[in-house]
Amino acid sequence: MKFPSPWLQLFMPGKLHSAEVENEEDYLTPFAENFWGGYDVNDIYDAFSFAETGSFDNPWIRTTARETPGGSTAFGPVQVTGGLLTDYLNNEPDVYNDNKEIGDLLREQASLFSFHGNEPEKQRGYSPIWDYGGTGMNLTDIQKGQYKDFSQDMMLDMWNKNKNKDNPIKSFVEAWRGVPEDEDPDYYKRFNTNLGR
Repeated sequence: MKFPSPWLQLFMPGKLHSAEVENEEDYLTPFAENFWGGYDVNDIYDAFSFAETGSFDNPWIRTTARETPGGSTAFGPVQVTGGLLTDYLNNEPDVYNDNKEIGDLLREQASLFSFHGNEPEKQRGYSPIWDYGGTGMNLTDIQKGQYKDFSQDMMLDMWNKNKNKDNPIKSFVEAWRGVPEDEDPDYYKRFNTNLGR
C-alpha cells in the first residue's frame, strides 16, 4: 500500500490511498496536486524522468534523438522542450511567470540547440555542448532545482487539464510525451513501471 506524503496530507488530511485498486476512475481525486493513487508531484516527476532519461548516467543533456523530424530541443531529466516553454509563455502566463527566470534561460538554451540543429558543421560558433547529447548551459544546482519546480508546475497544470477525460492518466502522459501510447509503448511502460503500475 502506498501512503500519502505529508505534503499530500495538507490537501487531504487523514485520507489514505492505495495503489492496489482495480478501477482507476474511482481512484482519481478532484485535487490537481494529488494526481491519482496517492502519488504526489515528486512521484510523477520521477516517473517521467525515468521514462525520459533513466538510461543515462547524466540526465542533464539535450536529447540524443538526432533523427527527430524537425529536430528536438528537449533537455534535462524530463526533457523539457523549447516548444513547450513557448506554449506556456503564450498560453499559461501565470505558470510561466512564476518560473520566469529559469524559463527564459531554458528558452535561450533551446534556441541555441535549434540553431545548431542536425548540421553543426554549417553553423558558426559550433560547440558540442549545443549538439545532441550535449550539456547545454551546464545548469547550476540552483537552476536545476528551478528546472524541477517549473517542470512540476507544468505537470500539475497538465493533470488538471486532463483529469476529467475518459482516460485521464493516459491523456496526461500523452500531453507530456507528445505522442500517443501506440507510437511509443515503451515510454508509457517505463512511466508506469516506475510508479509500480
